[in-house]
Amino acid sequence: MSTRIRRQTRKNDTTADLRSLDDVFQQKHGLQKQPAGEDTEPKTLRDRVETARKAAATTKRVAVTAATMHKTPLLYRNRRALRPWYAAAGTAALGSTGALVAGLVDGPGLLGMDLADLAISGGTGATALAGGMIAYKLAQKKVGEQLERSGMAGRLKTGLGAACAWCATAPLTGVTAAEMWLALGLGTVSLSARWWQRIRPAYPVGPAPTPAAKQTETSARPVVDFKKRPTSEIIAGWEADVAATDGGALPGSTIEYKGALTNGRAFTVQLKAGKQTLAMARGAVDKIAGAIKVAEPRIAFELPDIDDPAVIELRVIDNSPVMSGVAYEGPQIVQDERGTHIVLGPYADGEGDALFTVLVEDALLGGYIFGGTNAGKSRVVELIAIGLRKMGIEIWYLDPQEGQSSPALMELADWPLAGLGDDDDPTCNIDALVGAMKGGVRYRSKRLAVNRQKGFTHTRALPGVMVIIDESADVFNEVSPSGLTYGEIFGLLAKKIRKNGIGLLAVGHIYTLGAFGDSKLLRSSLAGFNLIALRTTEKSDSTLLPSGMPDPTVLPELPGFGYIKSKAALRLAAFRAAYVQNPAEWLASLTPWELDNGTANAAGDVYVRRFEIAQEKRRELELELAAMESGDFSFDEEDDSKDTPGAEPAPGAPLVELPALGGGVITLPAKPLTPGAERVMIMLRKGGDWHVNDLAEGLAISPQVVRRHIKAIGETRLTKVRDAVYRVK
Repeated sequence: MSTRIRRQTRKNDTTADLRSLDDVFQQKHGLQKQPAGEDTEPKTLRDRVETARKAAATTKRVAVTAATMHKTPLLYRNRRALRPWYAAAGTAALGSTGALVAGLVDGPGLLGMDLADLAISGGTGATALAGGMIAYKLAQKKVGEQLERSGMAGRLKTGLGAACAWCATAPLTGVTAAEMWLALGLGTVSLSARWWQRIRPAYPVGPAPTPAAKQTETSARPVVDFKKRPTSEIIAGWEADVAATDGGALPGSTIEYKGALTNGRAFTVQLKAGKQTLAMARGAVDKIAGAIKVAEPRIAFELPDIDDPAVIELRVIDNSPVMSGVAYEGPQIVQDERGTHIVLGPYADGEGDALFTVLVEDALLGGYIFGGTNAGKSRVVELIAIGLRKMGIEIWYLDPQEGQSSPALMELADWPLAGLGDDDDPTCNIDALVGAMKGGVRYRSKRLAVNRQKGFTHTRALPGVMVIIDESADVFNEVSPSGLTYGEIFGLLAKKIRKNGIGLLAVGHIYTLGAFGDSKLLRSSLAGFNLIALRTTEKSDSTLLPSGMPDPTVLPELPGFGYIKSKAALRLAAFRAAYVQNPAEWLASLTPWELDNGTANAAGDVYVRRFEIAQEKRRELELELAAMESGDFSFDEEDDSKDTPGAEPAPGAPLVELPALGGGVITLPAKPLTPGAERVMIMLRKGGDWHVNDLAEGLAISPQVVRRHIKAIGETRLTKVRDAVYRVK
């Protein structure tokens, strides 16, 4: 082999070794080259090493956090609440050390004081001052804006100053001075009270469900990859079709690649200033999806700079952490400058969480949730209800389907109402709910006026109330005795209730006006607070949604996927609600607040006696079911209450006095009773007040049949003492 060939061979071997080392280096740091054709931004080796170092640090930090959560969940859950006590412990340690040293060292006196004690006092005070300044600078660097906005900056300065004073004084008083420890404890509590009020842990109070029975959906959120559309094709599709001047969705707009996201890519879109808006881009997402060949649920438009609305951001989701499900880990309550919110679940791209706004500065908000069959409406309602219970908000729940929509809420709501009404009054439950809301508004408006309070603030003394109506179209389309639909009545109430701390959350299947009892006022009121659109097959709904809200018909056919437009929703992107497998356990584990006496009494007797009424109705149902199962009940028993044609009054039958046309009264025999009604009268003639359930049990018939017989007997013979209780006149 010639020298030239050997040199070339050594050169090739060296190059191969270098490439091999480069591959090993990149594999070690997670910097494997992407296959040709895939999109990547050119980076230097130093940049890639720095990126890998940061990723490794993040991974390590997440792993340490997860290990801490697993080993000491109670400490981790209350980590922010314990920070003032950590500061107090450091203060106590420094001051006590100075006091112990001062007790061991003697020095010359000056003006009756030990110079050594004074020196030690100055040293501990200076040390505390230096530590306090460092702590304050770190706090300003990390959460300075939050401290100023929450009003905690002044308290932090006061606390650091007090800590310095305590450390400087401890060597002079001694470590056993009880008043020093009392001052430290009281000072810590008083200065930290507002901090503890603002950062209450967003975890359930009480026993949590066991992990085995907790969820079926994985909590790891495995990533599901979509078919990735190359960046070059997305840009080309935008320029060719979306930005086309002859029929493009956003003619004249420009696009450029911005960078990678955690689960996708971002593009900067320059709109025509003054002619195109973010809402127009969101409204044309179906056309844009066809142009860039990316499914609609994988597209989101954001506004990165509120002061430059002509520049928007297109986000394309390449993989989603929510496709395999989102496990529920307890109610999460978020407080910020916009209000107090309940976390529903993560957005499809994993960038942030969708929030349901409950409280704003002076009001309690409701909303409207709609979606098709198996869209996950119940999971969203129960998730919100658990958050409401965590916040201490009273829950009134009406379900026209007798509790089938959510058995957990029917069992554990503060006021459950099963069905629209009963045989005597088909809409009595709706009327009771409307009456309670009106009474609550009357009382609270007067109470707030006396307190000189503008708007509502949720407190234990005056807690909020959320009225949840499931299958709301069945309620809103009922016609009230006044001739108005209940949708129109609730629409009038919706204008008044929120400022008095009462919210209305309705759940339905469609968004058309017919779902609201033909009340535009009701629909606009509910949709203006929190509008959640889950997957639906009704294309007409998408044309009626507020401007910029995406089309819910294109969402994945999986429960919990939806869009939300709310006071806190800065994004209009697809999200997936967490799955609460055991809502009854979560609701039972949280202690509800007690409704104030004024609102409770103003809601009426039907609210005060709600548990007694619920037990009576359950007893009626059990008796009716027992009659059906034993064969003593017939669906034709209703015929017993019909008049018998040609029947003559029996001798000694009761008489009825009616007004005569010319004045005075005329006396006529009352119509004869059917055999079934006569048996009821025999029981009633025994004297006293009789409940419908007692009559049913004594006659071995269902309560419904007893009610029909009582209706046939009529008011001429009976007196209604109270609901379901009668006596003979």
